[in-house]
Amino acid sequence: SDLDRWLNPRWREGFIYRVLPFLNPNSPSNSVPENLRASGHLSIDEFKLAPLTLQGFHADLTIGGRHFELADVKAQFYGGTLDGSLDAQLTTTPSYRVAAEYSRVDLTALTAAFPSLASLFAGSVSGDIALNFSGASQSDLFSSLQCTGAAHIQDPEIRSMNLADTLQTASLSSGPSSFRDATASFSCADKKVTLHNLSLEAPSQKIQGAGVIDFDRTLALQLSQPSISFSEHGTKSSARTATDAVELTGSLTDPSVRRVEHTLTKP
Repeated sequence: SDLDRWLNPRWREGFIYRVLPFLNPNSPSNSVPENLRASGHLSIDEFKLAPLTLQGFHADLTIGGRHFELADVKAQFYGGTLDGSLDAQLTTTPSYRVAAEYSRVDLTALTAAFPSLASLFAGSVSGDIALNFSGASQSDLFSSLQCTGAAHIQDPEIRSMNLADTLQTASLSSGPSSFRDATASFSCADKKVTLHNLSLEAPSQKIQGAGVIDFDRTLALQLSQPSISFSEHGTKSSARTATDAVELTGSLTDPSVRRVEHTLTKP
């Protein structure tokens, strides 16, 4: 919302308009915005985009008319680093494109910025994300948001659920879950985040899954533990892999659990 207030040309006042008032379409001095050309470098000790905070923010800035670009962005981000770029078209209906790579971000510190997620997760996450969104209001920005990305988490923890026991009993089991690493790709649209190819691995177990998480943090996930079937001679069978899956639905903190049994056939 702060970024929207600073950059959105529909706001009468904001950071950009105070510094460059001729960009304001409501300003009588708005005579040559399309001819403006400027470039420079930004260094910001602490940049807050509530509820998130970036430390040691540095970027190269280019302005061409109503085209606003931040390149070679670097910042400290919750114990890790963030590198990326922002491309904004500041028309009546502004549009934004963001591309970023993040590394070694502390999940405990990051989720603490969101009261409903605080104390639920731990680990060190790295990956990339690309976002596209447009609109002149916060609701429009969220409604139009589309993204793709991937994440790799070292030593992930789920502190509100014993995931292995939950899958085994098909009922919610309290207690923490610890893994060696986790990977997933994701996309978002229509106020939903879709997880693809989710994989959680520990020395003695592997959990796979996919599903959807709404922006209001409601779940529709299927998780399973693949098990290799054995032949009568005790050797592994390469033809079929049996899985007992569970479906998690409802709230992130207290989901409903039900068994979903199916068999996957490998080629």
